[in-house]
Amino acid sequence: MKNFPNFLPALVSAALLTTALPARAVDVETQQYNVNAAQRGVDEAKAELDEASLRVKHQNQRIAQEQAVLKDLQKKQAAAKANYDKAKAELDAQQKALDEAWKQK
Repeated sequence: MKNFPNFLPALVSAALLTTALPARAVDVETQQYNVNAAQRGVDEAKAELDEASLRVKHQNQRIAQEQAVLKDLQKKQAAAKANYDKAKAELDAQQKALDEAWKQK
């Protein structure tokens, strides 16, 4: 009977180990599932980020092209304004000359 108290802790430890192993296996399986789910989330988020980054890049390219077009149009507008001002000044001068001709008649 003296060996019985020494045997009891070993028996309890063995019982705990055999019941804990399936729980640990389930924990590992659950954790593996959670890791896989998290990886899918990362993959989806990365794909979304890549798509958004590509769209931003393309939009920036379109903006640069449109800015070049705008700059060209602004140059044409300035040239047209200068041409208009010159033509208007010529008209004013011719109108003034006509008015003078009518006054002298």
